[in-house]
Amino acid sequence: MHTTLLRVAFPANDAISDYDPSKIYYAHQYIILENLYSQLVGYDTKGEIVSGIAERFEWVGNEVRFYIRRGLKTVDGDEITASDAELSLKRLFILQSNTHGDISRALCGKNGIKALSEKCENMRVEDDYTLVLAFPQKDPFLFSMLTSVDFSVLPRKSYDHQTLKIIDYRKTSGPYYVEKSISSEPLELAANPSHFLYSDKMPVRITLIPSRVDKKSIALTLFKEGKVDMLTTAETAGIESIKKYAEGTKDVEIFKTIPIELAALTFTPSGVSRHTVSERFVIASLIKRALLSSLTAGGAESTIQLFPPFGQGALTEAQLASLNARFENLKDSVFMGKFTAWNLPKDSWPELQKIFPNADLKYVMAIPGHADYKALGLEEPDLFFHRTDTSIKEDISFFSYYMSGYFFSIHGEKGASWVKKYSRTENLGDRMKMLNRMHYETLSEAITIPLTFSPYMAIVKKPWRFDFFNLHAGTTFWRMRCN
Repeated sequence: MHTTLLRVAFPANDAISDYDPSKIYYAHQYIILENLYSQLVGYDTKGEIVSGIAERFEWVGNEVRFYIRRGLKTVDGDEITASDAELSLKRLFILQSNTHGDISRALCGKNGIKALSEKCENMRVEDDYTLVLAFPQKDPFLFSMLTSVDFSVLPRKSYDHQTLKIIDYRKTSGPYYVEKSISSEPLELAANPSHFLYSDKMPVRITLIPSRVDKKSIALTLFKEGKVDMLTTAETAGIESIKKYAEGTKDVEIFKTIPIELAALTFTPSGVSRHTVSERFVIASLIKRALLSSLTAGGAESTIQLFPPFGQGALTEAQLASLNARFENLKDSVFMGKFTAWNLPKDSWPELQKIFPNADLKYVMAIPGHADYKALGLEEPDLFFHRTDTSIKEDISFFSYYMSGYFFSIHGEKGASWVKKYSRTENLGDRMKMLNRMHYETLSEAITIPLTFSPYMAIVKKPWRFDFFNLHAGTTFWRMRCN
């Protein structure tokens, strides 16, 4: 019998009640939720869209039909049906808090719905195993959008139908459920043997051991001391540290994506209103110069693009030359004005305070654009440092997520309109022109300034091994295998 327990270093110690597919802002949230809940469709390890909770799916005219797997049950034996899928979509549409795409208006009309009992005019359940969604026209990006964890199917008994709050994390639709959640102890997940993704080679039990102390990662230390078996792609132990450790150790396996993790600076609307384009370029240029050596020492590569050069939406040679010239002209610039910046790497603060004596540097566990400033007791900063996965191909979920924040030159309602127009543009060349234009405008207006690209990395002790997809930044525990 293979080892059934996998101890995982996990960069958060949030209460399980903080996790909800309708509100995903951080990588660690995505990892938990993608293991607890399944979607109608998903991706395989080759990046192809495949069946999920829907065993089969197809377009019939302008309607898409999902045929739900028969016999799919929670660990307690409750069958998951087309009604669960319909109610899950309604719940998402009512909450209006998801960040990876929106189809509520197309299905429920411009006024939407306010309660699960209300009908969505373009969504119907034909029988226990058939869900039908009707659209004005075929959407070539619908299935890729629905792979997002935002669109998870939640068993109807897992949440309160009035408040819509999840109340039972044992009742899940994914390959794992929460077996133990006590605030003073590590979170424990267990596999659901009746799930279609279940394998006798995957971890049967997962223990998530908190790996941050005083906002610093101790993950690699826990790994070296034998207290955990795995570091996920959400860890901050550092690529170079993991690589060096693995080089001298034979009993570990490393997983690495292609370089899709982007480190960047983004100016908020407050920062844009307080600082001119020229000032934003100067501030960003000086910060980049201060951070670059430490960022690249960890294995990252400097970039001036938001998308990898081999991906869709990359800049033209002329656009690159224009941006390079802009930064080249700032070599001797200084900035003595005031600004507030969130989440710049703490080890860089002493140097940054010398460069910017009037800057207010803060570390805040929140993302501007999604943060509740009143609850935090803070005002919106001028800019913030962040790490995120980027896209190498057309990804509506990716665009929707960043349009819901401040990443691009447009956001909010204008951003939602852009996504809608993009998804309805049939010609690939025209879509690429739209994407390139938005990419360049974002950079030339100094809204988001890219710093580096690096791969995501995870490490595990043998006999465990990875069966992951190198374009996916998540950590799907059910794809771990024990030799």
